[in-house]
Amino acid sequence: MRFLWSLRPVCGAWAFTAKTWSSLFGDVLLELTTTYRQRDRDYVRAIQDARLGECSEAVLQLVKDREVDEPQYNATKTDVMHLMPLHKEVVAHNRSCLEQVCAGLPPTVSFAVDSVAVDIDREMGLPRPNLESVSVGTRNAALSDCVSPKVVSHCHHAHVMMTSNRMMHVGVCHGSAGVIVAYQSDGVAVVRFENHPPPAGAERSQSGLLNSGDTWIELACPPVEFLARIFSLPGAVAVRMQVPFVLRWACTVHMSQSLTLPSAVLDLKAAFEAGMVHTALRRVSDNKRLCIKSFVASRLFADELTMSKYKNWRRL
Repeated sequence: MRFLWSLRPVCGAWAFTAKTWSSLFGDVLLELTTTYRQRDRDYVRAIQDARLGECSEAVLQLVKDREVDEPQYNATKTDVMHLMPLHKEVVAHNRSCLEQVCAGLPPTVSFAVDSVAVDIDREMGLPRPNLESVSVGTRNAALSDCVSPKVVSHCHHAHVMMTSNRMMHVGVCHGSAGVIVAYQSDGVAVVRFENHPPPAGAERSQSGLLNSGDTWIELACPPVEFLARIFSLPGAVAVRMQVPFVLRWACTVHMSQSLTLPSAVLDLKAAFEAGMVHTALRRVSDNKRLCIKSFVASRLFADELTMSKYKNWRRL
């Protein structure tokens, strides 16, 4: 099953370690053997070996073929998404690229506005929550895992990644990547999304759609609401009003798990988690669109418990 080769959750344990797993699903798995994202045979083989934690000849050849020297890397630094293991590395790289693109001018800074509200999806049989009883600490705790940060710095030509699904009706969702191409008179950023053809029936000025071509769209991206339930007060939610994007010159390998990227730079010297190198290697469809800045063979390993389940569980 595919979940066996995902990264271990940042918080908590694997789902299959739950006491109820065996009784609900049995100790069996359905192994999916067809690869759809990649087509190159050697690339697929390298990914399959990395999945099992094997630093094979295929993996080493892929690293050798796609490793970049300093001049090559500098040419891609502000153009290609970087995948990095550590959040602090991501922050530092995004800040460095932002400073370079801003060219000495101060960036635009969007500050979140946090509040509390009644959950419109609350159980109606419960009494209306007393929002005045929610402390700032409780509100902040609820928003601690919010995908939208309190402060987002950006500028013209900044590469950004969407953090909201509010624009799914025009084909843009959480993880969609674009570039800020303009600012409206009220300061709202206009983001251009390449390889996003406008959906059938979409009209300009509808739901933020400002302009479009055969393969691209431009959207106005004003602040939107991000909600988090307050478990200590059923029926109440913490609300963060913030721009629906973050800088995307880099993101953590964990955050990239569901993405298929047009190209990527892998900086894996600090990989610390089982399966992390494997996850990063398989994010692009064409290995010629992969640049490897750093790689340490000892950082490529598989999770022992996952491998045990893979070897011992019965196949369907």
